[in-house]
Amino acid sequence: MNEDDREQWKSDGNCKICRRKEYCGKMCKAGKRAMEVTIGEVLNSIPSYIAMKKALSKTKEEGD
Repeated sequence: MNEDDREQWKSDGNCKICRRKEYCGKMCKAGKRAMEVTIGEVLNSIPSYIAMKKALSKTKEEGD
């Protein structure tokens, strides 16, 4: 593991590789930001999933 890999936790919030995870009592700023981004991606994908389901059900109804 090189120096960049050990310090990666500082930039992307990946707690699995964080060298300080054994001492963490709460999420660091980078970890919180990474979680916010992940939650945002999930929430942004929900409307497109719903629209896709509606379109598929409409297509299925028209096919019957």
